[in-house]
Amino acid sequence: MFVQLKKQDPLSFSSQRVRRLFRSIRDIQVVLPGFPAQQASAYLVVLSTGQSHQLLMGLYLHQDSRPVFFRPEASAVKGLTVEQQLQAGQEFAESMGFVVTDTDIDRLTPARFEAYWRALPICNAAGHSDGSVVPTGEVGAEITGQKMLIGDDPLATEQVQTRCRESLGRFLAAM
Repeated sequence: MFVQLKKQDPLSFSSQRVRRLFRSIRDIQVVLPGFPAQQASAYLVVLSTGQSHQLLMGLYLHQDSRPVFFRPEASAVKGLTVEQQLQAGQEFAESMGFVVTDTDIDRLTPARFEAYWRALPICNAAGHSDGSVVPTGEVGAEITGQKMLIGDDPLATEQVQTRCRESLGRFLAAM
């Protein structure tokens, strides 16, 4: 069970705390309490909090130009591994109609990932003062000038394909 956070400011912490980052492959229309129906992007972030990890789901509402954040209830994550929490986060995003994919942040240099992180609308909801376009983060897409290739490692390619099939299966089953 995920609960909406009262704090709705853009994220301000360093990318060094981010362990995994997933994002929706396309925007969909959502209706949240207190907001009109509008297009939104979804982000799942696994954060390092010292000895443990925390999962955070952010929706960026395009019409309102603001993020809305959700986190799992403390009782729901007690005793769960990071992967199990992430699976629950993916299922929560998919229950809203989003299909999320891993952005493979581990393939970026720390400087490039920091720039990518700062450009995301959940970190920069006021807009992009430099007029830049937020990178899509899709596998194989251009991310801040660096091509992300998954074809170089057959095991990584198979893992991505398996995750995509599982996500698509859950999405279709939810229809």
